[in-house]
Amino acid sequence: MQLEQQEPLLRIDQPSLISRTFTGFRRWPYIPAFILVVLVFAAIAAPLISPYDPVKGDLRARSKPPIGFGGTTEHLFGTDNQGRDIFSRIIHGARVSISFAAITMLLSVALGAVIGAVSGYFGGHIDETLMRLVDLQNALPFILAALVMVGVFGASFTTLLIIIAIFSWGTTARQIRGEILQLKQMDYVALARVAGASSPRIIFQHLLPGVTNTLIVVATLGTGQIILTEATLSFLGVGIPPPKPAWGSMVAFGRNYIDSAWWIAVIPGVAIALVVVSLNFLGDWLRDYFDPRLRQI
Repeated sequence: MQLEQQEPLLRIDQPSLISRTFTGFRRWPYIPAFILVVLVFAAIAAPLISPYDPVKGDLRARSKPPIGFGGTTEHLFGTDNQGRDIFSRIIHGARVSISFAAITMLLSVALGAVIGAVSGYFGGHIDETLMRLVDLQNALPFILAALVMVGVFGASFTTLLIIIAIFSWGTTARQIRGEILQLKQMDYVALARVAGASSPRIIFQHLLPGVTNTLIVVATLGTGQIILTEATLSFLGVGIPPPKPAWGSMVAFGRNYIDSAWWIAVIPGVAIALVVVSLNFLGDWLRDYFDPRLRQI
């Protein structure tokens, strides 16, 4: 009796290493996260890893090009026309920009979340009044208002922080209001009312925790916009005053030498672009990750 010939099992081809790597980079924000981690580490450890004083210069070493363009390892990113090391100024500028953006975003997100929650929960005239304030904020020309306020109160870290926080809570308020309008119809909110919970308790202990994911996404996307706004104001001369090395003021300072020493303006401009694009990519990924309809993981 002859044995029946067994049919070969189907072979399932395993994805190649290149395919798995590409899929991993597509699904997880490795590069944006790496860039942000490096910048945050550089900002925290700036006094330790900075090779030179970011404020003091050496006229004997002025306008030296970066390494790879005729420069040496003594000044990796070159020097400006006052002999200040650009690498050191970039690191300390990251410290200024990231700390500024973090504090401003915390203030604006907290303010916007509370206003949006109150507006969505109570509705009626309260909702109408608060949303008209948001419309008024969006109608005001931000740059002109910032120029006026800086002219009145003077340019300082605190003044700029307050100005941007005042003009950046509206987007968060509208987003949170929309979420609260849906959440307040849920059964657990009705049960909290029946149990005698006060309106502040319902808002802060039952509604706001339900929009935490939205707040994380809004904060991530808004942080990049705040860094870009601060750089714009510094470029216009109404941002963080010298001698603090802000990226925007570094770009403004280097624009006069763009034809002879391009690196003075281009390198801080690249730093601004990297951090803003990384934050935007990370915010988009978080939005997809927290939304089960968009999740592709």
